[in-house]
Amino acid sequence: MPFELALRYGFADLAAALAGYKPTQPLTTQTDWYHPNLSKLDTDRFFTSCAATKDGAFLIRRLSQSERKFVLVLYYQRQTLKYQIEVIDFSFHMDTKEAYFIDKGALHLSLEHLVEHYSRFADGIPVRLHFAVSPAGMVLNIEQLVPSGLEKRGKYSQDETYGSPNAGSVRSPGGVNVGGLLPAAAGLQMTGTGGTRVGSGAGEL
Repeated sequence: MPFELALRYGFADLAAALAGYKPTQPLTTQTDWYHPNLSKLDTDRFFTSCAATKDGAFLIRRLSQSERKFVLVLYYQRQTLKYQIEVIDFSFHMDTKEAYFIDKGALHLSLEHLVEHYSRFADGIPVRLHFAVSPAGMVLNIEQLVPSGLEKRGKYSQDETYGSPNAGSVRSPGGVNVGGLLPAAAGLQMTGTGGTRVGSGAGEL
């Protein structure tokens, strides 16, 4: 676990911070945006049918019914962009056993925390997640749930924590590079060289 790695490499203060880290409660739940039975072919049709054709509208579905891979579908400039969400066995907190991430981005405790992160920071995608689209076709404006000033504080925390993506990175026993190890917006920066496909809206995912 990262707090154990930090202790092993002599970062006692960092190890203590990681061991005692308590993530904040996400503002949304899976019922707001997760579509367990939505197929790839029906995704675009679903956005149109529920009038969720706004930049920043999004949902998450499974990738080919796989329990361990998901797809973030983001509506932007009249097209749907698809981003593969990977799940790995990597416990960076004593209460977690998995981590979720897109491409080489931050590791997150859950899908809810991943959505929370990308609703506050674009972080490699063209627009922040604004409108959660539920299986019932309800559209939730996430920005209305964010307390005033929270986004600014989060942006400051992200800039100060991430820094250079390779600065101070430590390789875990599983071969994953974790840059900095500090949680930021419920995530950790992943700087490994192994790539994860990022959809470009071409329909591969």
